[in-house]
Amino acid sequence: MDVIKLTWDDIKSNAVAFSKRWKDAHNEEAQAQAFEMDFFRVFGIDDPEQSGDFEYKVPLDDGRTGYIDYLWKKQIAVEMKSRGKDLSRAYEQLKEYIIHLPAEDIPDLLMVCDFENIVLHRRSTGEKFAFKTKDLHKNIKRFANIAGYETIRTYDNQVEVNVKAAEKMAKLHDALKEHGYEGHDLEVYLVRLLFCLFADDTGIFPEDSFTNYIDYDNDFTFAGITCL
Repeated sequence: MDVIKLTWDDIKSNAVAFSKRWKDAHNEEAQAQAFEMDFFRVFGIDDPEQSGDFEYKVPLDDGRTGYIDYLWKKQIAVEMKSRGKDLSRAYEQLKEYIIHLPAEDIPDLLMVCDFENIVLHRRSTGEKFAFKTKDLHKNIKRFANIAGYETIRTYDNQVEVNVKAAEKMAKLHDALKEHGYEGHDLEVYLVRLLFCLFADDTGIFPEDSFTNYIDYDNDFTFAGITCL
Protein backbone atom coordinates (compact mmCIF):
# COMPACT_ATOMS: atom_id res chain seq x y z
CA MET A 1 0.00 0.00 0.00
CA ASP A 2 1.63 3.20 -1.20
CA VAL A 3 0.68 5.75 1.46
CA ILE A 4 2.80 8.80 2.19
CA LYS A 5 2.07 10.37 5.57
CA LEU A 6 1.78 14.06 4.84
CA THR A 7 1.55 16.96 7.25
CA TRP A 8 -1.87 18.51 7.75
CA ASP A 9 -0.60 21.66 6.02
CA ASP A 10 0.36 19.60 2.97
CA ILE A 11 -3.01 17.84 2.97
CA LYS A 12 -4.83 21.15 3.28
CA SER A 13 -2.88 22.56 0.35
CA ASN A 14 -3.63 19.43 -1.69
CA ALA A 15 -7.32 19.74 -0.85
CA VAL A 16 -7.49 23.33 -2.09
CA ALA A 17 -5.82 22.36 -5.36
CA PHE A 18 -8.08 19.32 -5.71
CA SER A 19 -11.23 21.42 -5.29
CA LYS A 20 -10.09 23.87 -7.96
CA ARG A 21 -9.28 21.09 -10.42
CA TRP A 22 -12.68 19.47 -10.06
CA LYS A 23 -14.92 22.52 -9.62
CA ASP A 24 -16.70 21.91 -12.95
CA ALA A 25 -16.92 18.11 -12.82
CA HIS A 26 -20.41 16.68 -13.05
CA ASN A 27 -20.60 13.31 -14.83
CA GLU A 28 -20.44 10.11 -12.79
CA GLU A 29 -19.85 7.74 -15.68
CA ALA A 30 -17.07 9.75 -17.29
CA GLN A 31 -15.34 11.36 -14.31
CA ALA A 32 -16.03 9.46 -11.08
CA GLN A 33 -13.01 7.16 -10.98
CA ALA A 34 -10.50 9.88 -11.86
CA PHE A 35 -12.11 12.12 -9.23
CA GLU A 36 -11.81 9.41 -6.59
CA MET A 37 -8.18 8.67 -7.43
CA ASP A 38 -7.31 12.35 -7.17
CA PHE A 39 -9.30 12.62 -3.93
CA PHE A 40 -7.19 9.95 -2.25
CA ARG A 41 -3.98 11.55 -3.47
CA VAL A 42 -4.94 14.56 -1.36
CA PHE A 43 -4.18 12.40 1.68
CA GLY A 44 -0.96 10.88 0.40
CA ILE A 45 -2.42 7.76 -1.19
CA ASP A 46 -0.70 7.79 -4.55
CA ASP A 47 -2.17 4.50 -5.76
CA PRO A 48 -5.68 3.94 -4.33
CA GLU A 49 -5.88 0.57 -6.10
CA GLN A 50 -3.23 -0.76 -3.72
CA SER A 51 -5.41 0.19 -0.75
CA GLY A 52 -8.82 -0.80 -2.11
CA ASP A 53 -10.89 -1.64 -5.15
CA PHE A 54 -12.90 0.33 -7.67
CA GLU A 55 -16.28 -1.10 -8.67
CA TYR A 56 -16.15 -3.64 -5.84
CA LYS A 57 -18.67 -6.39 -6.61
CA VAL A 58 -21.22 -7.24 -3.88
CA PRO A 59 -23.70 -10.14 -4.26
CA LEU A 60 -27.12 -9.14 -2.94
CA ASP A 61 -29.82 -11.35 -1.42
CA ASP A 62 -32.21 -11.16 -4.37
CA GLY A 63 -29.64 -12.37 -6.88
CA ARG A 64 -28.67 -8.90 -8.03
CA THR A 65 -25.10 -7.65 -7.96
CA GLY A 66 -24.17 -4.31 -6.47
CA TYR A 67 -21.03 -2.35 -7.18
CA ILE A 68 -19.40 -0.08 -4.61
CA ASP A 69 -17.64 2.69 -6.53
CA TYR A 70 -14.63 2.39 -4.25
CA LEU A 71 -14.05 0.20 -1.21
CA TRP A 72 -11.10 0.29 1.14
CA LYS A 73 -11.96 -2.47 3.57
CA LYS A 74 -12.35 -1.36 7.21
CA GLN A 75 -11.63 2.24 6.22
CA ILE A 76 -13.93 3.89 3.68
CA ALA A 77 -16.54 3.19 1.02
CA VAL A 78 -17.36 5.80 -1.64
CA GLU A 79 -20.44 6.14 -3.80
CA MET A 80 -20.34 8.74 -6.57
CA LYS A 81 -23.30 10.30 -8.36
CA SER A 82 -23.62 12.90 -11.09
CA ARG A 83 -23.96 16.49 -9.95
CA GLY A 84 -27.39 17.30 -8.57
CA LYS A 85 -28.41 13.70 -7.84
CA ASP A 86 -30.08 12.81 -4.52
CA LEU A 87 -27.26 11.93 -2.12
CA SER A 88 -29.64 10.58 0.51
CA ARG A 89 -30.69 7.89 -1.97
CA ALA A 90 -27.04 7.29 -2.79
CA TYR A 91 -26.35 6.72 0.89
CA GLU A 92 -29.22 4.23 1.18
CA GLN A 93 -27.80 2.38 -1.81
CA LEU A 94 -24.33 2.33 -0.27
CA LYS A 95 -25.72 1.03 3.03
CA GLU A 96 -27.50 -1.77 1.20
CA TYR A 97 -24.21 -2.85 -0.32
CA ILE A 98 -22.23 -2.47 2.90
CA ILE A 99 -24.44 -4.81 4.93
CA HIS A 100 -23.64 -7.61 2.49
CA LEU A 101 -19.92 -7.38 3.20
CA PRO A 102 -18.25 -9.67 5.75
CA ALA A 103 -18.36 -7.95 9.15
CA GLU A 104 -14.58 -7.68 9.31
CA ASP A 105 -14.49 -5.75 6.01
CA ILE A 106 -17.15 -3.13 6.76
CA PRO A 107 -15.58 0.36 6.67
CA ASP A 108 -16.14 3.02 9.29
CA LEU A 109 -16.47 5.89 6.81
CA LEU A 110 -19.25 5.97 4.22
CA MET A 111 -18.92 8.80 1.74
CA VAL A 112 -21.35 9.88 -0.97
CA CYS A 113 -20.52 12.65 -3.41
CA ASP A 114 -21.97 14.37 -6.47
CA PHE A 115 -18.72 16.24 -7.26
CA GLU A 116 -20.10 19.45 -5.78
CA ASN A 117 -21.17 18.05 -2.39
CA ILE A 118 -19.66 15.52 0.00
CA VAL A 119 -21.63 13.77 2.73
CA LEU A 120 -19.60 11.67 5.14
CA HIS A 121 -21.05 9.24 7.67
CA ARG A 122 -18.95 7.74 10.47
CA ARG A 123 -20.60 4.54 11.66
CA SER A 124 -18.64 4.19 14.88
CA THR A 125 -19.94 7.50 16.27
CA GLY A 126 -23.12 8.05 14.25
CA GLU A 127 -21.75 11.39 13.05
CA LYS A 128 -22.72 12.89 9.71
CA PHE A 129 -20.82 15.69 8.00
CA ALA A 130 -22.09 17.47 4.90
CA PHE A 131 -20.02 20.08 3.10
CA LYS A 132 -19.16 21.44 -0.33
CA THR A 133 -16.23 19.90 -2.14
CA LYS A 134 -14.71 23.39 -2.34
CA ASP A 135 -14.61 23.28 1.48
CA LEU A 136 -12.75 19.97 1.67
CA HIS A 137 -9.70 21.81 3.04
CA LYS A 138 -11.79 22.81 6.07
CA ASN A 139 -12.86 19.21 6.70
CA ILE A 140 -9.70 17.20 6.04
CA LYS A 141 -9.41 15.93 9.61
CA ARG A 142 -12.71 14.10 9.13
CA PHE A 143 -10.55 11.73 7.06
CA ALA A 144 -7.75 11.40 9.60
CA ASN A 145 -7.70 7.61 9.49
CA ILE A 146 -7.07 7.34 5.75
CA ALA A 147 -4.31 9.94 6.06
CA GLY A 148 -2.52 7.74 8.57
CA TYR A 149 -3.49 9.72 11.64
CA GLU A 150 -5.58 8.66 14.60
CA THR A 151 -9.23 9.41 13.96
CA ILE A 152 -10.29 12.68 15.53
CA ARG A 153 -13.69 12.35 17.16
CA THR A 154 -15.78 15.05 18.73
CA TYR A 155 -17.64 14.02 21.84
CA ASP A 156 -20.01 15.86 24.07
CA ASN A 157 -18.90 16.60 27.60
CA GLN A 158 -18.76 13.24 29.40
CA VAL A 159 -21.23 14.36 32.05
CA GLU A 160 -23.70 15.35 29.34
CA VAL A 161 -23.21 11.99 27.64
CA ASN A 162 -23.92 10.14 30.87
CA VAL A 163 -27.05 12.18 31.50
CA LYS A 164 -28.32 11.58 27.96
CA ALA A 165 -27.62 7.86 28.23
CA ALA A 166 -29.46 7.64 31.53
CA GLU A 167 -32.44 9.49 30.06
CA LYS A 168 -32.59 7.11 27.08
CA MET A 169 -32.41 4.03 29.32
CA ALA A 170 -35.17 5.48 31.49
CA LYS A 171 -37.36 6.08 28.40
CA LEU A 172 -36.72 2.53 27.23
CA HIS A 173 -37.57 1.18 30.70
CA ASP A 174 -40.88 3.05 30.77
CA ALA A 175 -41.79 2.07 27.21
CA LEU A 176 -41.11 -1.60 27.86
CA LYS A 177 -43.11 -1.47 31.07
CA GLU A 178 -46.05 0.00 29.17
CA HIS A 179 -45.89 -3.02 26.85
CA GLY A 180 -46.13 -5.50 29.72
CA TYR A 181 -42.50 -6.11 30.60
CA GLU A 182 -41.77 -5.67 34.29
CA GLY A 183 -39.94 -6.93 37.32
CA HIS A 184 -36.89 -9.16 37.16
CA ASP A 185 -37.12 -9.89 33.43
CA LEU A 186 -37.17 -6.20 32.56
CA GLU A 187 -34.21 -5.41 34.79
CA VAL A 188 -32.19 -8.31 33.38
CA TYR A 189 -32.93 -7.18 29.82
CA LEU A 190 -31.77 -3.62 30.52
CA VAL A 191 -28.60 -4.84 32.24
CA ARG A 192 -27.80 -7.06 29.27
CA LEU A 193 -28.41 -4.21 26.83
CA LEU A 194 -26.13 -1.97 28.88
CA PHE A 195 -23.47 -4.70 28.83
CA CYS A 196 -23.71 -4.94 25.03
CA LEU A 197 -23.17 -1.21 24.69
CA PHE A 198 -20.24 -1.33 27.11
CA ALA A 199 -18.73 -4.41 25.46
CA ASP A 200 -18.94 -2.84 22.02
CA ASP A 201 -17.20 0.31 23.23
CA THR A 202 -14.40 -1.38 25.17
CA GLY A 203 -13.44 -4.21 22.83
CA ILE A 204 -15.03 -7.13 24.67
CA PHE A 205 -17.03 -7.77 21.51
CA PRO A 206 -15.35 -7.81 18.08
CA GLU A 207 -14.85 -4.23 16.98
CA ASP A 208 -18.16 -2.37 16.50
CA SER A 209 -20.13 -5.63 16.17
CA PHE A 210 -23.10 -4.45 18.26
CA THR A 211 -23.03 -1.00 16.68
CA ASN A 212 -22.97 -2.59 13.23
CA TYR A 213 -25.95 -4.76 14.17
CA ILE A 214 -28.16 -1.83 15.09
CA ASP A 215 -26.67 0.94 12.93
CA TYR A 216 -27.77 -0.02 9.44
CA ASP A 217 -31.05 1.89 9.79
CA ASN A 218 -29.38 4.70 11.76
CA ASP A 219 -31.59 4.01 14.73
CA PHE A 220 -32.67 1.25 17.07
CA THR A 221 -36.41 1.33 17.63
CA PHE A 222 -38.06 -0.75 20.30
CA ALA A 223 -41.50 -0.40 21.79
CA GLY A 224 -42.11 2.67 19.69
CA ILE A 225 -39.14 4.80 20.74
CA THR A 226 -35.83 5.52 19.10
CA CYS A 227 -33.05 4.55 21.46
CA LEU A 228 -29.88 5.42 19.53
